[in-house]
Amino acid sequence: MTKITYFCLAILLCIYMPSIATNLSDTNQAVYNADDIQILRIDFTMPNGYIRHLALGFTPNNVATDGYDYGYDAANVENFPYDLNWMIDDLRYVIQGVGAFDDSKRYPLGMFLANGGDIEITFDRLENFETPIDVYVYDALLDVYTRINDSDYTSYIDSGEHTDRFFIAFKDENASNSIAKTANLDLEDYNL
Repeated sequence: MTKITYFCLAILLCIYMPSIATNLSDTNQAVYNADDIQILRIDFTMPNGYIRHLALGFTPNNVATDGYDYGYDAANVENFPYDLNWMIDDLRYVIQGVGAFDDSKRYPLGMFLANGGDIEITFDRLENFETPIDVYVYDALLDVYTRINDSDYTSYIDSGEHTDRFFIAFKDENASNSIAKTANLDLEDYNL
């Protein structure tokens, strides 16, 4: 190609690029506005002291699902001896995008430990929520909910792959069940 050809291409790019960029930005705004995505950020402190940052994004209009969604979920590409990840279809992710916030849902975490040790799961922050929400770590093995908004989940965990033990939840089902049982007491049980 000659210098004149390059010059003509450069002029065409200068003329048409602004209109292409405008069209692309209009298309993206029709899908969602980034300020509409609500984000929960948590941190996992590994037995060796390193920290893994995880994000869970809630999309307006349910444009993402609880399964894998291209552009909303980010796979874990590292191979650490200690790690915590969102689990989607038995695969590991560091970012998971889901539908609109629903406090009845629980999102599975996979914990991978080469050796047993002390771990910590902490609440980092919320983004784009109008009101605060409760965030719990649910330990299915112990059937215990730990609210992490104000105090961290800490425990000694044995080595291994724990893919069906830990979940992020938004309400304590045990407390709800306890209230339901109390509400079902008849007058005689209540007096007793």
